[in-house]
Amino acid sequence: MEASSSDGRTDIYETEVLAKGEAYENASSYQYNGVSAGELDQKLCHLLVEQVESQIMELEAELNEAHSKLHQKETELQKLRETV
Repeated sequence: MEASSSDGRTDIYETEVLAKGEAYENASSYQYNGVSAGELDQKLCHLLVEQVESQIMELEAELNEAHSKLHQKETELQKLRETV
């Protein structure tokens, strides 16, 4: 199945998208190197969840560090106000 662009050439991207769409529709029977599309989808989903969890942990650590620095600056500011 090939798609043609307005000048008659085959649009490789569109062809690839159509092929992937067909593969998704036949997920129960289609396989990539012996692994079913459903299993690949599940693995991809798991990988994405792990990546998001890792990003959340990094962001929480950065937030805690920023909160700590803010508290430190507030303490310094309070001490300066007391001396003035």
